Amino acid sequence: MKRLLFLALPVVALAACGTSTDITASKAPAATQQPTTQQPTTEKPTTPAPPTTAPKPTTTPAPPTTRAPRVSDSFTATDTFIYPSSSYWYFGAVLANTGTKPIQDVQIDVEAYDDAGRLVDSTTDYAKAVLPGVPYVIKTFTDVGQPTRVEVKLTRGSFSPSATWGALEIANLNFEAARYSSKVTGEIHSTFSEDQDYVQVFAIWKDPGTGAIIAVDETAVDKVYSGQVSAFSIGVFDDNVQRMPDLVVAQFG
Repeated sequence: MKRLLFLALPVVALAACGTSTDITASKAPAATQQPTTQQPTTEKPTTPAPPTTAPKPTTTPAPPTTRAPRVSDSFTATDTFIYPSSSYWYFGAVLANTGTKPIQDVQIDVEAYDDAGRLVDSTTDYAKAVLPGVPYVIKTFTDVGQPTRVEVKLTRGSFSPSATWGALEIANLNFEAARYSSKVTGEIHSTFSEDQDYVQVFAIWKDPGTGAIIAVDETAVDKVYSGQVSAFSIGVFDDNVQRMPDLVVAQFG
């Protein structure tokens, strides 16, 4: 019995070897690949994107800068005049400081022209200050020709840095008529804290119908004391203006 078992073992081993050889040698049949049919593709039209709007700036723009006021902006000629005398032509202007501060160290050029636009004559006026709200008068004459137009130019001046100033006020006006020498009298009241040297006083007459200036006479007071009253007298020699003037002003010379 043992022998028979021994002989059977090789048979089993051989059988196992043969089975292994058959398995590795055999191949599975190749798979058949079905042809694929490609479906046509239809492209959909693309819709363009809506335009984009740039965002509004979130920063607030800076406010516009304000130009500092210039002296020339506050200086204007409110009236000019030309009228004859026996030998001369008088011409000049009434000026105004429309600002809120005095204009100091003033230089003003006044030019007279004829009908052809030619310069007939000119003058340059200098003043310590032109006060706000007070007329400033310039008067001169020429014997060169007949002027028909007057131009005024502010060539120098600056705003006063002072925060306070005074005034030269006219009071107690009178007109004293006389045959050959009438006169306008009155007083200057100074509210300045300092004495003022050489104060000019102008009397102006206007045509009642047209309002044009027809005569200007003047005088000067050498000194007007602070807080005091100074008297003045203006001689009137024009027969056309034997009456109270329409305007009397005191100003710095």
